[in-house]
Amino acid sequence: MGGGIYVAAPCSISLSRIAGNSTKFCGGAIAVRSACTITGSEISGNRAAIDGGGIHTCDSAIYAINCTLAENICGRNGGGIKISSGGLNTVHCTVCFNNATIYGAGISNSTGANAVLANSIIAGNYSKDGMTDIDSLGTYVSKGY
Repeated sequence: MGGGIYVAAPCSISLSRIAGNSTKFCGGAIAVRSACTITGSEISGNRAAIDGGGIHTCDSAIYAINCTLAENICGRNGGGIKISSGGLNTVHCTVCFNNATIYGAGISNSTGANAVLANSIIAGNYSKDGMTDIDSLGTYVSKGY
């Protein structure tokens, strides 16, 4: 879990580039198990064999502000971000050119999970099933772009 970073306690990541990581499990760049705020950062070129090529979260919340998630790849769901449970809040983020084998190449949001996107762009992602940018079984709220 967490090819680059495994978050087990509340954390803040600022002005960082997290790139070129891989894992045989979930969270190519970051696996999140506690609240995490990511600000002004790039998460790109990461790979997860299962879910969340860029970020995978479970039972926790991610707050992403002014971030880019691009060119991440996963073997199942959520090329950019996989929200298994918990939540995602984005403000001024770009999620683009990510790839998932099954669902939600940009963002995959599971049943019971919440995603709130404000002034963010989710575009140009690719998955074989056609759910290219967002696959949302949970709650999804757009607050504009």
